[in-house]
Parts: sequence; structure tokens; C-alpha cells
Amino acid sequence: MVSGSTIADRWVALAGESEADRATKMRGILDEVLALGEGERTTTIASMVQGEYGLDDAQLRPFTVSRLRTWLAIAGGNLEGAQAMRRSTTVQTVARTDLTPQEVTGLFDLIPSIVRQVPRAIPPTRHYDKPGDEKKKPFWKFW
Repeated sequence: MVSGSTIADRWVALAGESEADRATKMRGILDEVLALGEGERTTTIASMVQGEYGLDDAQLRPFTVSRLRTWLAIAGGNLEGAQAMRRSTTVQTVARTDLTPQEVTGLFDLIPSIVRQVPRAIPPTRHYDKPGDEKKKPFWKFW
């Protein structure tokens, strides 16, 4: 660990590492993040995400591949199909019942494949007059 650098700084610096080194070091950093208190963990993860998406396209793609492979290695055999389906269903249920439309939109941006089935509140683009608000024409005026 480099003294004086934050976890987020070390996370972003992994973009310059080889793929094998990056995956190993990512695992170590993620273990450090898990050991943090909830408040500090939240701010650290937010800084890591901001830093990661500050990478240029050439760095972001291999970095993302390594991150996803690291998450898969962490999940290992711990997340079986039925459990993964239950987790997805729980996310969808919570999104439908407990989240605001803005939060669902934010969640969709993060995990679109899971939230795609959640109906989103979209303001109407056209307002229709209620039936009966207009004065009826006599039956013989058909033009």
C-alpha cells in the first residue's frame, strides 16, 4: 500500500497494471472496503466509482473486465442459480413497491437487465380532454 493514497486512488491506479496483477489487487482492495464502517464504505465506493468512470475508454474496458471477473471470483460457488433468481426478484419487488420513479431510473442505469421488468412511471406526453367536456353537436350536423 502506498502511504498517503486513498483506497479510491489505489483502485483507479490499477488501470495501469497487467490483467493478472489488477485482478489480484482488486480483490485485496475490495476486502479492505468490506472491512470499513458503513458510512466510510459508502463514501469510498462512491469515490471508487467516480474515479473508475474518469478513466479513458482504452483503460475503462479492460478495467471493467477485471472488475467483473473479480466479482465472479468472489461470488464463486456461493451464488447458485436459484439464489441469484431470488435476489433479482427481490430487487424487482423493492423497485416496484418502495422506490420512487427517479430511484428506479437510477437503478435501471446501474442494472438494466434486472430492472427492465419494473414498470416505470412516465409522465404522459399528451393530455386528452375528458369525455363530456365538449358541447355535443346536434345529430343532423355531420359535417
